[in-house]
Amino acid sequence: MARSPAEALDAHFRAALASLPDLSEAEAHMRYSASDKSVEAGTAEEGTAEAAEGARRWWEGLYEAQVASRQLDFVARELQERGEGFYTIGSAGHEANALVALALRPSDPALLHYRSGAFYLARASQVPGSTPVRDVLQGLMALADEPIAGGRHKVFGHADLSIIPQTSTIASHLPRAVGLALALSRAGRLGVEPRWPADSVVVASFGDASVNHSTTTGAVNAALNAAHRGLPVPLLFVCEDNGLGVSVPTPPGWVSAAYGSRPGLTYLDVDGAHPASAWSQIAAAVEHVRRSRRPTFLRLQCSGSSATPAATRRSRTGGPRTSRATTTGIRCSARPGPC
Repeated sequence: MARSPAEALDAHFRAALASLPDLSEAEAHMRYSASDKSVEAGTAEEGTAEAAEGARRWWEGLYEAQVASRQLDFVARELQERGEGFYTIGSAGHEANALVALALRPSDPALLHYRSGAFYLARASQVPGSTPVRDVLQGLMALADEPIAGGRHKVFGHADLSIIPQTSTIASHLPRAVGLALALSRAGRLGVEPRWPADSVVVASFGDASVNHSTTTGAVNAALNAAHRGLPVPLLFVCEDNGLGVSVPTPPGWVSAAYGSRPGLTYLDVDGAHPASAWSQIAAAVEHVRRSRRPTFLRLQCSGSSATPAATRRSRTGGPRTSRATTTGIRCSARPGPC
């Protein structure tokens, strides 16, 4: 019996991951410290067995969130083909945003764009009792029991995960993120009991096409203006740059040119395809915002397509078309270190 296109693509993805060699103890050279979320270079022999095992579990958790996100993209297409699913915009190529989720606290308010499957799964892994896969599937199928929108729209959001639901209108959530960052300290001055801890970091993610939107430019300007006045603005802007905006290529270097030299805005370029090095940069960015209470712009290099999820793209001959670029980040999470 011939396999469906979705089944063929799923099999291709599984085979690519199965071809990875096992990670030996000696190769577990990135040690994760749960106390300060820092990563240090070294070998398993240099640390304790507990540290090596902790590092392995941490990387496995990251890997599981990324793979589960990709599998949900596949399932979205399968549900659509059966007439049971109604939303297929996937997160393929953006799985590195799971690193952002792990660098933050699960209580840090997050306003996410629509390619945040891995972030959602990684954050939920830190909150006991969460059912993230079920949540996403309920959204794909527009079920009334979906926890944040009641099936009215597919969004990433859950009150218990401090993920505030947003619409799919690009950049529309960024002014709200700025307001929330300002409100964290202002609430105390007004005598209002805040929902989130006073030292929280607000994170807002968006695509590279959004940097050209007037809503984004206004939100970033408002954040910088407030910070210039001396107000706390603990906001991490995460631009997930896959090089395409509504299938129109973003000029190379444009995001950096537009936001890399703004006075008062800390800017970082991070390659999501290399999680071992990306992790230390992302963790440092989060710590900087938490400590300084000032806005930071993190450009997270991703892969994929804005109009059609990379996980579901097909060649003209009808065969699976999963490029190395869209799987590198997941493959490297499975085997952290040089890729």
